[in-house]
Amino acid sequence: TEQQNEQQDQQRNEEKKSGKNAKVKNDEKKDKKGESLVRSDILSADIKAFQDYQVGTNSNVNTPDGIVSIRFNEDVGSFHVKANIYGLEADCNNCAIRIHEATSCASSTNLGSTFYDGNEIIGGDPWNATNTTATYSTTSNGYTGAAFTLYTGRTMEENKDRAVVIYKADGTPIGCGILKEETYEPIALLEAKIERYPNFTELSLFEGDVQVSFFLDESFELKFRGTGLEANCYQCGVHIHQGTTCDNEASVGGHYWEADMFSDPWVPEQGAFYTTSADGVSDRSFYLYSGKTYQENVRHAVVVHAQDGTRIGCGILQSVTQGSVGRRIKQNRSLTSSEVKTGNKPSSWRHKLSRAKGLRTKSR
Repeated sequence: TEQQNEQQDQQRNEEKKSGKNAKVKNDEKKDKKGESLVRSDILSADIKAFQDYQVGTNSNVNTPDGIVSIRFNEDVGSFHVKANIYGLEADCNNCAIRIHEATSCASSTNLGSTFYDGNEIIGGDPWNATNTTATYSTTSNGYTGAAFTLYTGRTMEENKDRAVVIYKADGTPIGCGILKEETYEPIALLEAKIERYPNFTELSLFEGDVQVSFFLDESFELKFRGTGLEANCYQCGVHIHQGTTCDNEASVGGHYWEADMFSDPWVPEQGAFYTTSADGVSDRSFYLYSGKTYQENVRHAVVVHAQDGTRIGCGILQSVTQGSVGRRIKQNRSLTSSEVKTGNKPSSWRHKLSRAKGLRTKSR
């Protein structure tokens, strides 16, 4: 009817205003559980050298070029930072990445203070130089693929349009980008059905599932849903492990990450946990980067832990390659492990770094 057509037109206009990608087909908007694959809780900044750093004796010494993406864990207020930047000084260890009050990258001397809520944060500035969490390290080629999780007391909306600043080892600010809100979707999915861990006989009603959604920069969102768990479990572990079986307890192994790149990210401080209600129900997701690619995580075990660390559940990650997700896997290639570890620029690397944001619509 004419009234229905008017309602449909109004709905399409509202979707455009809210930043949704109206061109994405319906089968590409939903996963098999009917949930949207299109996200909007990311801020990204294109990192370039400061103009006032590129003059005089500093010309062409370091020319940062890359992307910093920030994904928010809304339930706890922390955010996950993922950097892919070339052109930095070589072998820079624990060099600073900071968000500043500034809303412009025009000058490296007019950045304002670091951006955090002093009334919310206990213990002082989380961007402080003594906090080695908010740092990056580079290869001999001046590349970083750094990742970390931080809590600053500031929301996604408050961080929008702020400056992300990259520092040298001596504290000189050399690169900058302005955080803009983006809409994106994952390029690959892994799923695991969680059952009770070998030889674990308690929690007879426990069942769950894990979904891991990978983005082009190889960071991922891990979502865990479970019922029949212990009540009020606080910051309990759910991790991808080294093993590729749940049948043999001794073969499940420890946490799975690229240990020669950084310390274990599968810890509560990096957001890698779930919580439960008084009824033993959990439905939580978090963002993480382990240094392992989507392909490297296929068929690895996901382990669920109790409050005391006991392994209570296990499942094997299987690739989801049907429909639109499968097409995206074939059409897109993220940075390989070799490119991440060595810092060698891949062919068309600028295109790959742009795609590393996983964008499907324009920034807002």
